[in-house]
Formats: sequence, structure tokens, C-alpha cells
Amino acid sequence: MQYDMHYYATYAMAAAAGITKDDAEIIATAAQFVDDQNFQALATAKTGEGILGIATAHHPVEAGVRVTKLAGNNDDSRFVWTPFHFMPGNEGDTFHDRLITKKDSAVVNAMLDHYLKPSTIEAHRAHALLLIGIAAHVYADTFSHYGFSGISSEKNAIKTNSLKADESHSEEILTYLKQQGDKFQSIFGGAPLLGHGSVLTYPDRPYLKWSFDYADERGTSTRDNSVTFLEACEALYNRFVQFSAVYYERPAKPVAGWEDIKATVKQIIETEGSAEDRAHCWVKTIASGALPGIQTPKQYSPDTWRSQIDELAQLEDAGDFIESAPYQFFSAAEYHRSFVLKRLLPSVGLMVA
Repeated sequence: MQYDMHYYATYAMAAAAGITKDDAEIIATAAQFVDDQNFQALATAKTGEGILGIATAHHPVEAGVRVTKLAGNNDDSRFVWTPFHFMPGNEGDTFHDRLITKKDSAVVNAMLDHYLKPSTIEAHRAHALLLIGIAAHVYADTFSHYGFSGISSEKNAIKTNSLKADESHSEEILTYLKQQGDKFQSIFGGAPLLGHGSVLTYPDRPYLKWSFDYADERGTSTRDNSVTFLEACEALYNRFVQFSAVYYERPAKPVAGWEDIKATVKQIIETEGSAEDRAHCWVKTIASGALPGIQTPKQYSPDTWRSQIDELAQLEDAGDFIESAPYQFFSAAEYHRSFVLKRLLPSVGLMVA
């Protein structure tokens, strides 16, 4: 998914579930920042105090370099793509089979069940909003990344020239998709076997109807992203209702029921256009009042939190930075990565990293 879903749709589902505007913005920013946080370096203040970044994604070009040139022991996709973007579905006989993401899987729901426990929320109160935002990203991605895994694997391969967008889409969109595909090929010179690289960004476009043939015995996969993305929104909404009931001292009631917003959300998801166009559609729709009870969110920018990290180097007293959103994001991301790789996946017999 792209930022129209991870930020604006996540915000709308959280706000509809009764989470306050400010808190919903933090949750949604964390959800999208997962895709934008791609450095792992120590940022230090003048005092010598510092914070170590946690890479929750890699720039697409860097990801390609890592897979093609750094394979083997240096391949860190197991630490990044697997816990943050391709939660293993744990089905099948082989390790590579079990790493394939499954939509709304039992594994990802076990993760959410743990994060929504009153004891977990209380233990992580300082970054609970950030943690549920990260979890929302991981959960939503199971509705778009299913059928692929977060490591370089032949299971992610498709048959040559089998990737097709449905001809019912506008000529403008079909041309745009071809241009993006050509651009991708010029960068990588082929389809990498990491994640859904073999099918480009087709899984991330909410309106898209498309198909492809796996290179193995799984055959043809025909998809309508608008259907699964709507399922993702409903699933997020329901989980946010649960979070709201635990997080607040006086549990907030949803400001809108799912059935009250379903038709409008469906209409937004089915809107063709670039990520920017689709983000604008969310904002315009919310501002119009078509999603009752939901206030218009702040515009998303990854620089909102990055600038705070950059400013750390100028601080004479960095003590308050511990309470900042980026610091708490790194704390939540580190906990999430450790929980998934060292507790959750081993609990189902998967040793990934």
C-alpha cells in the first residue's frame, strides 16, 4: 500500500473508531513512517546523547542493491521486510512456503491480540500510539502483499510477461502503469525475487484489477485490490475500536459505525489516479463531511519527524527528546521487530532471524 492508505485511510479508520484527532494523526503518521524510515545510524546531540535509528524500510533502489549485491549473510531483508511488510502466513510445508504472507492471517491477528491487551498497552503507554500505528501498517499490508514473502525467494517469481492490468481501466492508467514498469526494469534490469518486486507496485494500488501467473504450481492469481483494500479498512476500523476501548481512561465510542462509512470508503478506494490524487480524494471527502464525525487531518510529510531528528544535533539539552514522536517511534519499532522475530514467529515454529 502507499501513503494514501497507510496515512489517510488509517487516520480515517482510527478517527471513525473514536480515537481523538491528535492521537489518530500520530497513529497514521507512524503507520506511514514505516515506509519512509530507511536509515539506521546514530543521531547525536551536542551533549553526546543519541538515538539509533531503526530501519523499517529501504529505499526501492537500495532494496534492489541489497538483494542483488548483498545476498547471503549480509541480506537484512529478514530484519526489515519480514516483520514490517510481509508478515509470514505460516502455511505450507517448507520454510519458504511458510514465509508467504497471507491476508488477515492467524499470525498477524496474534500480533494484534498481544498489542491490544491492557497489560501490553499499559507497559508501552509512552509509545502505545506509535506501536499500534506500526501494527496497523503490518496488518494492512497483509491485505495487499499476500502471496509474496519478505525474503529473496523463488516463491516470489512469476512467469515472464504474465503480469496484466485489467483492460477495464482507463487508457491513462494503463499507460501510466506501463511507464512505471519500464522505469522499474531500467533500474533493476529484471524482476527481483524480494517481496512483490516481480509484480511491481500492482499490489499497492487500491483501484487496480490485475492478474499474473506464479512461476511455480500455484498457477494464476486474479486480483481486485478494491475488494481487499476495503476489507483492510473494515479490519483496521474494528481493531481501532478495540484499541480505543482499552487505551482511554474513559473509553470513547465510535463516531461512526462501519456501515455508516463503508460506501464512501469504497468509492474513495475505487478512485483511479496517482498516490497524490488518491490522498487528495481522502482529504476532500473528509472535508466535505461525507465521512461523518471525522475531522480533516494534517497533511502527511515524512519530514515532520525527520526534521526533529535533524534538530537533535543542535540541542544543548536533549532530555526532552526522549518524549518526542520519532524517539518513541524508534522505541516502538525496535520492540515490534524483536517481538515478531524473537517471540511471535518462534511461537509458531518459524526461525527467521
